[in-house]
Amino acid sequence: MRRMPRPLPSLRSVFARFALWFALWLGLTALACAALLGFRYADARGQFNADASALVRQIAQRVDQHDAHLTSLAAVARFDDASFANFLAVSASVRQYYPRITGIVLVELAPEPSASTGARGVAVRAGHAVSDAGWNAAMTQASAGIAVGKTRLAPGHLPDTFRLIKHIPREPYTVLVFSIDA
Repeated sequence: MRRMPRPLPSLRSVFARFALWFALWLGLTALACAALLGFRYADARGQFNADASALVRQIAQRVDQHDAHLTSLAAVARFDDASFANFLAVSASVRQYYPRITGIVLVELAPEPSASTGARGVAVRAGHAVSDAGWNAAMTQASAGIAVGKTRLAPGHLPDTFRLIKHIPREPYTVLVFSIDA
């Protein structure tokens, strides 16, 4: 007996089989891409968190360092004579070794700071007035209500700068201000 040759599959069934295999391949490829993307996202997020933690530690270290400088300069200013020669010498030294500190200003705000209180620069780096140091009514407001020995963070007068303001125990109401280039 002779076998009959199998009829050739129809074009429609060939296309259907091809479409089925192609859809299966496409689905598995999409699944693999999604898994790879998920792993890459998790890796990038972990790296970001590690970098953010390192940055937070570095910022905290610098703020603590600047606060220590503020405290030491406040002690010098509190007991310095009317010429503030010692304060100016120490502040020049601090600025020499820490170039990010762009200005150190000692300002009297008498008797208590308010929006109308005028600032009198007691000791400013040589040759500069308080207005040149960027002091204004907003800074007077920012310095109001700071407890003696406490520090407040305020925006600087230039972009990408900030200020640390410390109320020092001195009559009249006096604040020490560091301008810092971020």
